[in-house]
Amino acid sequence: MDATSAAAGEEISEGTALARRRAARVAARRAALATVTTLPLRRLMTARRSGPMSAEQTGRGLTPPSLPGMTRRGATGELLLWLGGTLVLLALTTVLAWAVLLRSSAPLSLAWQGRMATVTASGEASLRPTPGLRLVRLDTGPLTVGMRLRLAGSGFSAFAPVRFWLDGRLAFVDERGWPVLVEADGAGRFTVSLRLLPQWPPGHHTLLARDLQTGQAATLALLLGPAAQPSVTPSPSAGSGCQLVRGPVTGDCPAQRLV
Repeated sequence: MDATSAAAGEEISEGTALARRRAARVAARRAALATVTTLPLRRLMTARRSGPMSAEQTGRGLTPPSLPGMTRRGATGELLLWLGGTLVLLALTTVLAWAVLLRSSAPLSLAWQGRMATVTASGEASLRPTPGLRLVRLDTGPLTVGMRLRLAGSGFSAFAPVRFWLDGRLAFVDERGWPVLVEADGAGRFTVSLRLLPQWPPGHHTLLARDLQTGQAATLALLLGPAAQPSVTPSPSAGSGCQLVRGPVTGDCPAQRLV
């Protein structure tokens, strides 16, 4: 009975010792893990307490890592990367915007450049109409300088900008002095009202309408008369006996009415 009790006591002692050894090993592992995890921070705190390290220690690679310095360097790198990416995006956006703008404004730029009829060696404009393009007057009656002219065109390119010249060298402009530029519809037709400038010379002329998308042109012969002269109302002479009064005009005093 005593031998059995002694054997049981030895087994309990061995089990307790084994459990203690296992607990010690677990605690040692946890301590080692904590040491490895907190090593940079402990080195940093040690360096702050002890001051700057010697050159010998630095040469042996014992310089503690500076977490704030690493953070600053990382922030600086991110800032430089962000600035570089932003500049690249701005450059690409600018290039694409200019490409779209130049492509969309090509007809307008051609209109401002003139793109007039070809000038021969003698200095006269060469007006070469293209078959299939037509210009028709919508109003009737004689034309005089200073009045307006209504036209209809057909056979032009779909949605093409069209500009107008007189004899291929005198541009039609609006009231602001800008060149008249109309856009044809999907079928290549348009209507426009043009102003014949008062300073243009009367006589036989050729109206030129040019398709700025294809360079083709249509012409229309015009005959411009001189501007109408303003009529002069005769004023009563001093000895005619007419008096300037308000009332109907009589045959004896045709200019007696006051306005």
